[in-house]
Amino acid sequence: MLLLTLLACPQPPTDGGGEAPPPGGQAGPPPGGGGAPGAAAGGGGQKPSLPIRGTISVVTVKNGSAEVPGTFDGLGGTVEIDNMGSVSGWSGTTTIDLTSWDSELELRDERIERLFFEVETHPEASFEITSLDGMPANGLTVGKTAEGATLVGNLTISGTTVETSLPVVVTREARSVTLTSSEPAVLSIESFGLNSQLAAVIKECAHESVADEVKVSIDVEVGHADDGGGPPGGGGGAPGGGPDRAGGPPPEGAGGPPPEGEGGPPPGDGAGGPPSEGPPSEGPPGEPPPAEEPG
Repeated sequence: MLLLTLLACPQPPTDGGGEAPPPGGQAGPPPGGGGAPGAAAGGGGQKPSLPIRGTISVVTVKNGSAEVPGTFDGLGGTVEIDNMGSVSGWSGTTTIDLTSWDSELELRDERIERLFFEVETHPEASFEITSLDGMPANGLTVGKTAEGATLVGNLTISGTTVETSLPVVVTREARSVTLTSSEPAVLSIESFGLNSQLAAVIKECAHESVADEVKVSIDVEVGHADDGGGPPGGGGGAPGGGPDRAGGPPPEGAGGPPPEGEGGPPPGDGAGGPPSEGPPSEGPPGEPPPAEEPG
């Protein structure tokens, strides 16, 4: 009986979902238009991946009392925040480009990167965020600051991972959260298994000693920079030009190029000014590095 019914009333082709298209030639939603399971409109509960930028400051001590400061500014990776209202539920991994180490002395930086961090084998360190503790129970509104918080995670250097806690002051902006160290975290070189690397640095730099303890501070921004103020060392948008998660994408056409024919000649056209006169001056050559290596 079922076979006779199907032969008598043939069904139009379906789109894999078992339903006929709407009558009157009206097109239904495209395949998959309903979204993946669990991904409802407006994000479906998925946490946005927020960029991170800023600096990590490190202070070491050589020869008993001489402090040697340096910074890393090559931060990457993304951070996820479950609840921006309470600034809670942090996760994600930040990468640290060890070749971005800068102590304002090129010879010392080369030795630290080559001998201590061994960047040819381990070019990056990483910090896996596990929590942001000590935030106010009633949340944090835009423009407000919370003191006494602690960023907790797992710091990996040269393949060795150590749980690390960073005391921070947290400031919430319209589209980002800023974390600034309230005091340095003290880390041990020995805990990362870097004793032989440290000995190599001491030998090549002819130091009497370099302390095992290192002071580490952070000044980072997670999220998208507010309008009118770009991220440290960059523009005002998110890396990669994606839409802002908290503030929404900018208005269509905003910030775009001027209408055709306005705003000057196209790139590469020499019109509009005289050609450049020779290569730019490089100035007088700098002084060679001092013979003594501060290390």
